[in-house]
Amino acid sequence: MKRERILGLDLGTTSIGWALIERAPASARPDAEAPGAGCILAMGVRIYPESRDDKTLAPLNQKRRQARLMRRQTRRRKHRRRRLTALLRDMGLLPAYGSAEWDALMRTTDPYCLRKKGLTEKLDPHDLGRALYHLEKHRGFRQSDEARIDPDSVDEEVGKETGKVLKGIADLAREKGKDTLGAFLADIIAPPGAEKARERDNPPKVRGRSIGRDMVREEFERLIDAQSPHHPVLRDKAAVARLKDLIFFQRPTYWRESALGRCTLRPDKPLALAADWQAQQSTVLQTVNALRLWGGNQRPLSAEEREVVLDLTRRGRKVTFGAIRTALKPLWRAAGVDPRTRFTHERDGRKDIPGNATEAAFLCVFGGDVAAFDRHPARDRLRDGIPRRLWDANYKTVGKEPNRRFEIRGEDQRRAARAVLAKELAAEYAEYGLSPDEAETLSKLKLPTGFARHAREAFDALRPHLEAGRTYMEARLAAFPDADRDIRPGRDKLQVNPPVLRS
Repeated sequence: MKRERILGLDLGTTSIGWALIERAPASARPDAEAPGAGCILAMGVRIYPESRDDKTLAPLNQKRRQARLMRRQTRRRKHRRRRLTALLRDMGLLPAYGSAEWDALMRTTDPYCLRKKGLTEKLDPHDLGRALYHLEKHRGFRQSDEARIDPDSVDEEVGKETGKVLKGIADLAREKGKDTLGAFLADIIAPPGAEKARERDNPPKVRGRSIGRDMVREEFERLIDAQSPHHPVLRDKAAVARLKDLIFFQRPTYWRESALGRCTLRPDKPLALAADWQAQQSTVLQTVNALRLWGGNQRPLSAEEREVVLDLTRRGRKVTFGAIRTALKPLWRAAGVDPRTRFTHERDGRKDIPGNATEAAFLCVFGGDVAAFDRHPARDRLRDGIPRRLWDANYKTVGKEPNRRFEIRGEDQRRAARAVLAKELAAEYAEYGLSPDEAETLSKLKLPTGFARHAREAFDALRPHLEAGRTYMEARLAAFPDADRDIRPGRDKLQVNPPVLRS
């Protein structure tokens, strides 16, 4: 008589407990035997150390990842300088790398003084090359393209650090005025005139300043314009373009399509854009439907309360819980609810809920008047079409499957694409009363970047259930009842002769 063998698993975040039990089949067990009686063949537990630091909660591989990024940056920087040195040597602006003349040039000349002098006087070829080489070594900070498109996409800690750098850049720009960066720093090192002689004893710091890439690019342009009459090689536009591209080249930011995943509800369809109005509204409905009042039976929002909160989500990217309480105060007073009542979402320290960022951006274009926008004859067309067209203006698709990726266009390319989009929108929506100014504002909107969790078709199916007040899981089961069914082949029982398990 074959006996049943049952494997029990206890899955935890850092451990897996298991036990293998053997017992007689139900048909062969006497009535007196308890239903759960059996023999434990083996049992044990596997404990996995948590992959985070106990104090900082940072991933354990963070240091290794940071070191790898630093090695990569160092390698790219060295490679760029080798290429720049070779190009300047071919242009006759630098001696051969490693030669005695190279060492003397780098050791004895002051690049800041050369950068200032080159704006008004003729520089020797090697002095000009030394100034250009120094520009590349200190080419400044360039904010990521992703942050330029959507500031909310930047991680909070990274955003704080970037904010400090941007503030330093703004302070430096205000301090230097109309001077170039090189001329400003040269005056700090060696102030002109006897009236500033005292500053030489204790000059302000030159290093440690936050430099913007635009400052260096502007100085490069002015230096080339000033020196081109004296050096024929600089009148070659192709050579100058190669030089500029080599100094200021920045690798594009991109997403690999293969790393985005697939929609679990409609695997045959691509993921929707995060800026898609349907995706934004579905996320808002899901969050609002899940709100519960803290305390007592933790009741959900009533229909009237829900409408008030949904109206708030149309007006901003985020809605604070304080703003929600203020808007609900009249309804709560009438219902006898304490106006200071908190929501269960606040237990984890959250201060706000997401709003419909796409809808809020549209409202800004039309003066923030919700009623006027609802009456606009092109409202639905704008909601459906503008996010995709703005995406196409910001990104380009490179390669083919399975290596296709989405690259953020360069700043100049984005500006040109948005200018074209403004003209197209003004022509297409003229019959709907859209003015050229409104079309230009639409073309400059900053919508959320990235992709949503589901396909557009999935959001279309979920939204009616979410609008009825159902939670996400209720809407998911109603719209896709078979989505969570495991279609992979499996076994109800273990093999007759399973392998021996050891603790």
